[in-house]
Amino acid sequence: RLLQMGVNNTEMWNNLGLCCFYSSQYDISLSCFERALELADDGNMADVWYNVGQVAVGIGDVSLAYQAFKIATSVDSAHAESFNCIGVLELRKQNAEA
Repeated sequence: RLLQMGVNNTEMWNNLGLCCFYSSQYDISLSCFERALELADDGNMADVWYNVGQVAVGIGDVSLAYQAFKIATSVDSAHAESFNCIGVLELRKQNAEA
């Protein structure tokens, strides 16, 4: 409905990507995140990359998840959620020193 009304911003595409993911429409989900990244600025880009990482964890692509969380932390060096997820992924790899 929002798309029909002409809403076209990062938050809308980010949320739509999450909705598609949770309804098992993975290909559409990634397309929505791509659109969100196109529209993102420095204030919300880390959140989009964080969600890309969460989707990647959900589909089992740990490599993509790790990359997405690293990008999120490079965009926003205070993005605690992404740092937390990187730590969890490192523990899964049994790399407690990272």
